[in-house]
Parts: sequence; structure tokens; C-alpha cells
Amino acid sequence: TTLQTCIVHLIRNSLEYASWKDRKILAQALRPIYTATTAEAAVDALEEFERGSWGERYPTIAALWRRAWDRVIPFFAFPPAVRRVIYTADEIDKPHDALISTAALPPWLSASAAASAPQSGLGPRQQMKHSSRV
Repeated sequence: TTLQTCIVHLIRNSLEYASWKDRKILAQALRPIYTATTAEAAVDALEEFERGSWGERYPTIAALWRRAWDRVIPFFAFPPAVRRVIYTADEIDKPHDALISTAALPPWLSASAAASAPQSGLGPRQQMKHSSRV
């Protein structure tokens, strides 16, 4: 079994260490790491990030990537077309999330009834209050 960390979550966690005004540029600075063609090129990109101004300003980000590196490297064994699909765990999590949300329904409300229920977010009284009068 190969364990692969979610690259999107790793990027988001990295950006948590940065100020709001730096996040967009910092995300661009991290891009060469996870878009590298090989694991060796990714290590080089990470080292370049560490030596650069962003690595000096936010050393905890490079340390975060280093700690997660064993779970990042399997990503580079796949061809780029596959990487685009697996770089996030969202597709993997969707069936699990659907199962959890269905399990959270009250027993008297079936999944089909929930699917056909109005999606306004308002209860019956609020719907009546906000409906137009004839």
C-alpha cells in the first residue's frame, strides 16, 4: 500500500503560516515543488524555496514539507495525467462524505426524501413567511 498525502491540503496547511497578503504569491512559489517532473527535481525545488526569500521569511513551511516528504514522494511516481487526478483527496473523500451525510439523516427521513426536499435552507414557517402573498 502506498500512502500519499493530499497535496492540496499540504499547500493549504503551508499557507496557514503566511500572512494574508503573501498567500497568493507564496502559493506560486510552492508550485515548482509539486509540479516537478521527478522526486529529485522536487527536492531541488524545495531546497531552492528554502534558500530563497520565502524560505527565509517562512522557514516553518519548508519544515512542514520536509516532515511530510515521505508521504509526498509517491506522488512523483505517477505520470502527470494521473497526478492531476490524485493530487487531492477530494474524489476519494466524496463517497465517504456521502455515506456520513446519509447516516446523519434522521431515521424517518430517507435519502430519497432528502434528495427531493426543497433546498432553500428555510423551514416550512420561514418559507411561508418569505413567500409572496396572492
